[in-house]
Amino acid sequence: MKNIPNNKINDVTVIKSEKHSNFTISLRSDGILQFDIYDDIEFSYADAVELIDILETFGEGKKCKNLYIIGKHCSAKMEAIQYFSSDASLPFTAADALVIQSLAQRLLGNFLVKLIRSKWPIRLFTEKEKAEEWLLSIKEE
Repeated sequence: MKNIPNNKINDVTVIKSEKHSNFTISLRSDGILQFDIYDDIEFSYADAVELIDILETFGEGKKCKNLYIIGKHCSAKMEAIQYFSSDASLPFTAADALVIQSLAQRLLGNFLVKLIRSKWPIRLFTEKEKAEEWLLSIKEE
């Protein structure tokens, strides 16, 4: 885990950021937690547990609006999908926006959306700007 100095993402200041084995997480000044998932990653159950643990720590135990920028050729094993959609994420997730790049990711994302539908808002996007707009429109609990 490597801290990255403050910088900007699309005119939004990055308050803090860390690199991990499969992604970089950034806390932004607009309150969004951004996960940049690296290319060619297949999330395992262990990866999912790590991501949710980091979500809890980075968000300081609060519900966060999460922006997942999914890298090219990324997928997740069924155990990871089940963990992502479990109550493990519920205390730390106000909403999830997933920016996808392929038909395969859309199919996998739609499956995840159906699993999570009743627990918290989640949507798929092909454009980061639209995902950010949607997250910022979500009312805080």
